[in-house]
Amino acid sequence: TLTKQMLSIVKEVEAETLAQIELNGNEAKSVVNEGVSQIMTIIIIFFLIMLVLVYLILSDITKSNRYRKELELAKDEAEYHGKAKQRFLSNMSHEIRTPLQSILGYAELINQQDKPRKGDVDAIYKSSEHLLQIVNEILDYNRIISGEFKFENKPFDIEAVLNEVIAIMQPLAEKKAIKLIHGFDIGTHTMVLGDAFRLKQVLFNLLGNAIKFTLAGEVSLRVTCKSKEENIHYNFIVEDTGIGFREEDLERIFTEFEQVEIPQKDEINQNGTGLGLAIVKTLVDSQHGQINVKSKLAKGTTFSVHLSYQKAMATDEKVAITKNTNHAAEMVWVIDDDQLILDLCGYILERHQIPHRLFNNVHAVLNATAEKNLSHVLVDMRLPEMSGVELTNKLKGKLNPNISFYAMTAQVLPDEQEEMLKEGFEKIIIKPFKEHDLMAVFGIEEFEPKLDFDFTSLEKMTMGDEQLMERILSRFITDCSADIAEITL
Repeated sequence: TLTKQMLSIVKEVEAETLAQIELNGNEAKSVVNEGVSQIMTIIIIFFLIMLVLVYLILSDITKSNRYRKELELAKDEAEYHGKAKQRFLSNMSHEIRTPLQSILGYAELINQQDKPRKGDVDAIYKSSEHLLQIVNEILDYNRIISGEFKFENKPFDIEAVLNEVIAIMQPLAEKKAIKLIHGFDIGTHTMVLGDAFRLKQVLFNLLGNAIKFTLAGEVSLRVTCKSKEENIHYNFIVEDTGIGFREEDLERIFTEFEQVEIPQKDEINQNGTGLGLAIVKTLVDSQHGQINVKSKLAKGTTFSVHLSYQKAMATDEKVAITKNTNHAAEMVWVIDDDQLILDLCGYILERHQIPHRLFNNVHAVLNATAEKNLSHVLVDMRLPEMSGVELTNKLKGKLNPNISFYAMTAQVLPDEQEEMLKEGFEKIIIKPFKEHDLMAVFGIEEFEPKLDFDFTSLEKMTMGDEQLMERILSRFITDCSADIAEITL
């Protein structure tokens, strides 16, 4: 019995020990499993962090490479544009100095002559026109890209505009023995609303370039249109058989200050601002149009311009030729510190029999007694003693309120002109001005028409001998007069 009890106790102790061992084992397993889970979690988190870090590193490297490439491209582009601007400045220096040289040279010759030759005067005039064209082109581009440019929306006859363009470009083509072809399929409704001057500017640039880069052959302007409701869609195609351009050059052809390199430098005068086609593209884009170019080297180039205009009502109103017979009772004051401009204005006014007084300083004007018939006062905006606006305000305080004031200025920016008009000026006369600009102030929009004669063929026949030309023309006049007398009889 005792033995059984002892065995029972031993079994119980053994069972408890085994149970405790099993419990401890389970607890150990649980701890191990928990540790393994934690280690796995840590490993997973570590790998995730590593993946994120690797992604961030790779992303940063990719961005760095992209930024580096963008910086390199920006640097290359900046250097390219810098060189283009340097070329532009170099070209401008040449372009401006060339007409200035002609002006100074011929002016010096005229100064030494008792009687100036018409050819010398014409050379000065043409050089001045060329210089003004360069300045206007630069200012035009500046106004367009600055957003300070507005298009007119006035009725005009597009057929008349096209004929005018051809008539003006024809002598340039003939001078190079190039055939200028045109064909206008524009229907019967030719009155449209838009900016006629800017259309001419686009066509002059395209045709001028076509003639410039064509050594032989022909240049053509073809215009077609499609009418849709109240709008007419025009397609202007300028095509030439000129030197053409490479495909890679076409991407830069509309870039400002840029001139495509050509091998025929000795045969083609490539002088210019490098802004012509940039202005054309900006003008076309600003009118919601399209311009495309196709070219083949040594074959020729084709420009296509698509523009839409609204239909306008045809009008029979014509601008009457206004004669200066109604200005005898008017008096004009001109105030400018530049004596040359004063002399020019005085000569023009005297030629048109308009009474006037010229003042070259502020004090003389303020102390002057106004005539009863004083009607117009032209004031330079930059006087040494005070501004033109200040002088105008003082004069308005002492003169008749019905007198009209006009600003003479070289400031061409629209906001500057708008400020002047707000100061009470009737109109702005932009320097440099021509005779018709000054006469427009007095309502004289047009003068008696002058007949233009082309003496190119006669010049070739006489080899440029002016005396021989004069004798031939005199004989022609004599013969014609005799013929007219016979017809009359």
